[in-house]
Amino acid sequence: MDTIFEFLCGTGAGDAPAGERKKLLIIGGSFGGLVTLRCLKKNGGTKHLDVTLVDAQDYWDYCLASPRCLVDPSQFEAQQFGMPLKGICDHLGATFKQGKVETLTKESATLAGGDVVPFDYCVVATGGSYGAGAIWTARPDELTAAARKAGFEAEHEALEGCSNVVVAGAGLVGCEIAGEIKAAYPDKNVTLIGNELCPSITRAQAARRAKALEKLGVVVKEGAGRITTEPADGKITTDKGTTVDCDKLYAATGFRFDPAFAKDLLALDDRGRIKTRGSLQAEGVDNVFVAGDVVAVPPGRVVHIAGAQFAEATCPIVAANLKSLATGSTKLKTYEWPSGPGPVGPFGTNLGRKVCVLDGIPIPAFLRDKMGVAFKNETFWLDTGFDVKGLGRGTTWGK
Repeated sequence: MDTIFEFLCGTGAGDAPAGERKKLLIIGGSFGGLVTLRCLKKNGGTKHLDVTLVDAQDYWDYCLASPRCLVDPSQFEAQQFGMPLKGICDHLGATFKQGKVETLTKESATLAGGDVVPFDYCVVATGGSYGAGAIWTARPDELTAAARKAGFEAEHEALEGCSNVVVAGAGLVGCEIAGEIKAAYPDKNVTLIGNELCPSITRAQAARRAKALEKLGVVVKEGAGRITTEPADGKITTDKGTTVDCDKLYAATGFRFDPAFAKDLLALDDRGRIKTRGSLQAEGVDNVFVAGDVVAVPPGRVVHIAGAQFAEATCPIVAANLKSLATGSTKLKTYEWPSGPGPVGPFGTNLGRKVCVLDGIPIPAFLRDKMGVAFKNETFWLDTGFDVKGLGRGTTWGK
């Protein structure tokens, strides 16, 4: 008889014999890949699948905390924002393999260096990244947690030596970077520039963020155009002719997708995202699923907030369909796209340690914001929202 632990975790009786399990490859060890793996553990899919997760990095970069790590690099280790993928996979019953996928076919992935990983099913969950000058996602050479921390330390030193900071891109990411810097360095001039403030949420929600930023002292230049050049002579100019003082530029625009390994197999949209069917299977390839930010948004549809929220929306569908296929069922679930802008459930925008603009809870705004400070501003939902203990912290890694 299964123990209660085995029943709750989906282990024990009912596991398919090792030789009969299908092979699943998950490409990407961030929100999309890890939420898919967590959902498979919860729904019992890992009893029928031998899962291998591949990522070029050996750690999960908890990018929501990047602005905090920029102004205080010690928080990267103190809050465990760089989590070991091997430890997470050990806890969830998967195998971790570090490597960059170079090519993908219907049967296997080939890694840099020549290793071949065969599979029956594959999940592509590679997400995206920003361009040069970005700190939100790890740079290509930050393949270890130590390298990521060193990158934050170098950026922190550069930030300390400047007076005029410009954040290019006025979405939610840009708001948090600008707010975090201004809160930590009130004497620095911080300017946030973009065509539209927080286009992924409602105008009333965006206005609350603008008001909070301006109260901190951030100069918000909405509609000022795009920045396409680097600072020169202490200034930077947008494509609409707006010029501001700038000796340090941070990019929070131009979120890009580059699943180059998949371009010969999978259909991509004009931004490099992978086109899918309602089941989140890739167009024309039945055994490849797509999860998280790299899912192409169909014309006329909108997307949840990128990152954790979009992963939490798409990955349960992917995990349910993988379990169905692995157990011989042909009945697949369909992902329902949102009908309008905005996230599902509570979402908060950190502007330093003492300010959070929280929406998505039906209580007065001032109470929501106090809740945001209490529950998000230190760990960025790592404990209260993402259930990091469910990924093995304190069991197979960390404390």
